[in-house]
Amino acid sequence: MTTEQTVDVAGDEPSGEPRRRSRFAALSANRDFRMLWIGQAGSEFGGSLTTLTVPLLAVWLTGSSVAAGVLGSIGFVAIWLAQLPAGYFADLVDRRTVMLWCDALRLGLMAAFAMLVLFDAAALWHLLVLSVVGSALGVVFRAAQTQAIRIIVTRDQLPEAVSITQARGFAISMAGPPVGGVLYALGRSIPFFTNAVSYAVSMFFVWRLRTPLQPEQRPEARRLLPDLGRGWTELARNAFLRSKTVYSAVTNLAVSALVYTVIISHAEDSIVLGVALSAAAGSGLLGALASPFLMRRLPLRTLLVGVALLRGAALAAATWTGEPLLFAATLTLVMFAGPVVNAALSTATVLYVDAEVLGRASSSSAFISSVLQPVAPLLAGVLLSVWSPALVQWTLTGGFVFVALCALVLPGLNLRLNEKPV
Repeated sequence: MTTEQTVDVAGDEPSGEPRRRSRFAALSANRDFRMLWIGQAGSEFGGSLTTLTVPLLAVWLTGSSVAAGVLGSIGFVAIWLAQLPAGYFADLVDRRTVMLWCDALRLGLMAAFAMLVLFDAAALWHLLVLSVVGSALGVVFRAAQTQAIRIIVTRDQLPEAVSITQARGFAISMAGPPVGGVLYALGRSIPFFTNAVSYAVSMFFVWRLRTPLQPEQRPEARRLLPDLGRGWTELARNAFLRSKTVYSAVTNLAVSALVYTVIISHAEDSIVLGVALSAAAGSGLLGALASPFLMRRLPLRTLLVGVALLRGAALAAATWTGEPLLFAATLTLVMFAGPVVNAALSTATVLYVDAEVLGRASSSSAFISSVLQPVAPLLAGVLLSVWSPALVQWTLTGGFVFVALCALVLPGLNLRLNEKPV
């Protein structure tokens, strides 16, 4: 029998509420983390404005809703393919330089596209380039940002740092798209100009970082392939990373399939679905804020198993009764639990993966764990075309039970994040 591994992320402060306040206070006093957080708040808000306006513009340019769907799928493929080179740059190039270049390129790209839209010269292929290049640069930026946070933030502050970073994303996802819709109504180019400005804001705050963010070793062109291969070597060697990859792959498929199944099978309840999606974003924000409290008190395996069973139980109750409001509650619960799981896995990844290969190993893991996600919408649509909605939902309930079993038996998840090493 294996024993649980432990990591000291708690420090020697007194327990209870004062301890939690002191951690958040210390994090808020961390100047460089504050600079990075504020800059990314502006950048993410600008990006959220175009979440809605990009597909709207695709439909306006082509008159086809299919074009918007294809554009979204191509953007996802770009994100998937960018994972591996992003990890390489994050490990072996100055992270501050990487983030500045990514912001500069996105600023130029977005501003140029906004000018095309302003003068009615934009075409679908322009939007395709914007989606592909912008998505890829976003992946590279986030990989460098993860490495930067690891350097800027102390081990003791990691759970809170991950928590409020996720909370920022959920808060912005609630406000950004509606604002983007209003700006789009005022002028099609306005959301894109605003997004360009947001990248300038991000550049300013990244430029102000004082902490040295250079890697310990510099890349050599002749060692590009061997250096990339080290991420796969770490994935094969590290039991936690292997287990995390398997768990994330099955979870991503189950959660995405559930979301699309609920939306497609309850399309006639548009009001309930609209309220559910808004409530889900709000519950994700609450989940992000609750994640440090939960991850410091529960073993990682217990947390992952519990979340999977809770999701399955909520879906089973909704399927049994057939009440639309219970399906809305299921979506809300899924979104609440998502950032809790993500924060725990992200914190464990930073702590249990060697810093030298963190970017490459994380990107290799993400490359595999996200490979099944594009299947989810298709899977939901196919199953609903041949089975009744109730049967599909019972099948997904079984899927969450399978996720719980994976979390229970995968050996690398036998960790604790709240105790000192014995």
